[in-house]
Amino acid sequence: MDIPELLYKIAHNEASAQELQSFATWLETLDAKAYQNLLEEYGEIIHSIRIEEPANLALWTLISEKMGETEANENKIPAVHRVHFIRRFRWVAAAAAVFIMAIAGTYFLLQTNHNPVGLSQARRFKNDVSPGHEGAILKLSDGRQILLDTVQNGAVAPGFTKTGDGLAVEGSAVEYATVIVPKAKTERVVLQDGTIVWLNAGSTLTFPTAFSGSTREVSMTGEVYFEVAKNEAKHFFVQTKTDRIEVKGTHFNINAYGDVKTTLLEGSVQIGNTTLKPGEQYIYGKITQPDTEEVMAWKNGMFLFNNTGITEIMAQVERWYDVQIRYEGDNNKLYFSGDVERTANVSVLLKKLELTRSVEFTIDGRTITVRPTN
Repeated sequence: MDIPELLYKIAHNEASAQELQSFATWLETLDAKAYQNLLEEYGEIIHSIRIEEPANLALWTLISEKMGETEANENKIPAVHRVHFIRRFRWVAAAAAVFIMAIAGTYFLLQTNHNPVGLSQARRFKNDVSPGHEGAILKLSDGRQILLDTVQNGAVAPGFTKTGDGLAVEGSAVEYATVIVPKAKTERVVLQDGTIVWLNAGSTLTFPTAFSGSTREVSMTGEVYFEVAKNEAKHFFVQTKTDRIEVKGTHFNINAYGDVKTTLLEGSVQIGNTTLKPGEQYIYGKITQPDTEEVMAWKNGMFLFNNTGITEIMAQVERWYDVQIRYEGDNNKLYFSGDVERTANVSVLLKKLELTRSVEFTIDGRTITVRPTN
């Protein structure tokens, strides 16, 4: 059997019924290792397969347990509650698994499978929502507010310049300013000392327009990533709702949407009597070793989940797409792994989560309903 040629024919809807049947039978003989090798070797071809309704067939139904059970055994979580997509071809397991039953002669519409309200996926996602983008409100201590989305590059106020990379602060007659980043927005700010700050959706940063004292002090809410300019004579401090963080020239992320989590990427920070090392995260006096790639995914333009609960996933969706989330049923056992680019419409993320057949979504205006299918 010429696997590359057959995969190409399936991807282009050119395979005969006999070829589909033969391929399905062959797939079912593979053990977990052989199945994974198939995905790794032919990932690019599998990636090109359209999981949509072909012209002459109903949409291939999704059968992903073969890979799901293998990963569930390794990670000790329910197989149907995991999905891998995009990153290092992990998501292609779901695409490849589409063949197993559908091409054996049983065809169903994925849109109506496990759908208690009887709506197709196309109808449930007809009100798609676009992703967030750069933008913020600059609030000056004299009361002025400037909507950065609506002004052109250049000086937006004395001492403040909008550039293609964000907002640059060069000192101003006003003492303080606040950058407010609403939901569905993100912003980059270069402070007067050269410190670079990235603000995630639903965040704020308050700072002096010039660091004229013996220290450099700012405060924040939401989620903010700092690359602090070194100045050993003038230490940098960040105030959150619970912690005062002393910085000594470093790169670190603070997530303060809920419990304040400070993750150090480079350099050194001190919180109370605790000094963090690179790769460590501080939360309420405890130090952990997080997945720093997952921590920094938002700044790198990605959603990245690693056995992440549905409520945390949807909290990120709510902030980035500026939507409301509504839950039906018991969602406490839904966990997912994988990644999706934050430049995608919300339906792209939701459809990939639905590949697990463990959850279903409906977009109604700017409200997304989450509904477990099991």
